[in-house]
Amino acid sequence: MRNNQNGFTLMELIVVVVIIGVLAAIAVPKYNDLVTNATSAANDANKKAIEAAILMEYSDRLMSDSSTDLADVVSDYNDAPEDFFLNGKEPKTPSGGSYTASESSGTISVTY
Repeated sequence: MRNNQNGFTLMELIVVVVIIGVLAAIAVPKYNDLVTNATSAANDANKKAIEAAILMEYSDRLMSDSSTDLADVVSDYNDAPEDFFLNGKEPKTPSGGSYTASESSGTISVTY
């Protein structure tokens, strides 16, 4: 009588599960760091794009009216950010939120 059983032993399955657990223990924190870094980079890029859009609008307005104030342009951005971007597609935070701009002593600050 032949004992012709195919399959894995319990020990082999335990080793595989342990290996998967070790890989997951390494991969999950790396993934979380990656997501955090990507979110931060996206926010930084969006803030720079908003600052550039505000400054471009400010320079356009200065060409036609030299008394234009940067604070007015920033206020206009906060009222209608879609007007500052092509096709009305203003940047959103990675979680879908909005950015707010402020001006102080000629410096633009963008927060989310």
